[in-house]
Amino acid sequence: MKWDPHYTYLALNLGSMAFPLLRSFEHRVHFVGWWPALAVGILANGLYFLPTDIWFTAKGIWSFSDAYTLGTRLAGLPLEEWLFFVCIPFACVFIYACVKTLLRIPYHWGWLAFGWALVAVAGATALLNTDKAYTFVKVGSAAVFFAAYLLLTNKRDLPNFLLAYLLTEIPLLLVNGVLTYLPVVMYNDAENLGIRMSAITGVPLFNIPIEDNFYSLMMLTLTVFFMNLVPGPHRRAGQVEPKQTTVHHRFTSDASAAAA
Repeated sequence: MKWDPHYTYLALNLGSMAFPLLRSFEHRVHFVGWWPALAVGILANGLYFLPTDIWFTAKGIWSFSDAYTLGTRLAGLPLEEWLFFVCIPFACVFIYACVKTLLRIPYHWGWLAFGWALVAVAGATALLNTDKAYTFVKVGSAAVFFAAYLLLTNKRDLPNFLLAYLLTEIPLLLVNGVLTYLPVVMYNDAENLGIRMSAITGVPLFNIPIEDNFYSLMMLTLTVFFMNLVPGPHRRAGQVEPKQTTVHHRFTSDASAAAA
């Protein structure tokens, strides 16, 4: 059967979510237990990203190809773009859950320094490019939101969060790479730095704007921050249970021996 390219964006969304969904019931991470809180995080994430997406599309900062989408639009966005803000945060937080539960990276001040370095780079990039809407809005927002995250959240979890962020860059390059390589999503380079990851990596498929690295940081930050406001097993994940020790009293042994 011949592949219909109109299903391309939908397939990328569902494919991104498929493995995390299937592994949600695995007993060690038990990601299904995170779902109620994750729903709150995804909702909060969408409340920021979708209005800016709608505005960017209306202003021609980016656009979507009818050749790779189903053709149904809501507020100017393909339905697949709405679905993107469910599937991709779901997949990214699954990576965070695996890191937090299975790896339990110990805290070191170097992780905090790395976090503030990201804030500094993002903030400087935004302030130096106020004439480029995508760069200024998305990279600047990443600086603000991540700075708030560093100030307001538990530093002990920061290594898990940042390692998860670095790992999510791999699927980001693949999924967003396909979206921009075909292209499903077309960027107006007058509104960004004009630097593509394909030029940096030498891989033509990785055709995303360099700003997307901060875009993904902001997406993970918003989702995890609001998710962690909700009680649930995700907040206890990765904690080391205290070992139970048995205190052997000498007088108990003596009493037992006397009774014998």
